[in-house]
Amino acid sequence: MPARARRIADLRKLLIIMESDLATMARLAKQAEEALKLWGAAVKPSEIEVAGVALLLHHYYTAAEHTFQSIAQILDLTSYSGEAWHRELLQAMGIALPGVRDRVLAPDTVRYLDELRGFRHAVRHAYEYDLRWERVRALAWNLVKSHALLEQDLQRLVAELERRIAALQQEDMAEGAGFEPASP
Repeated sequence: MPARARRIADLRKLLIIMESDLATMARLAKQAEEALKLWGAAVKPSEIEVAGVALLLHHYYTAAEHTFQSIAQILDLTSYSGEAWHRELLQAMGIALPGVRDRVLAPDTVRYLDELRGFRHAVRHAYEYDLRWERVRALAWNLVKSHALLEQDLQRLVAELERRIAALQQEDMAEGAGFEPASP
């Protein structure tokens, strides 16, 4: 497969991953909002219900991180490993890589997500972790409020990827017809 065709395929793959993860995150954000409406500030849910909301938060960040890993692999041509890779990956999404991509996430989005990342780590690795409803509720509210920011940030990248694919396809057509593509 020629290099340009491979690049188009990789970018399309990234779009599919991002669209799937965005749909998952939207569904989880809606579920978190429904849980908050159900229990509100006055009603304290059971420990099992708190654990269920904590799991929504866990899954939400996992879906976001899956998108970030895909961006790192396909656009940045890198992967993260080591003890702090989760944090490094999130921070990398808040930084522009000149000649590669713009910053994926705004600083506010990184801040909200870093809180979720830390919570997910605690839920995942601390078996005796005390899931206090007040903390879980505050994180769920942050998720509901910040989901639109994340979606906006990622949709900006989706639009850029679509432009890149169109430009690469135009180059293919121009090359096949024996003339140079017009400048955008």
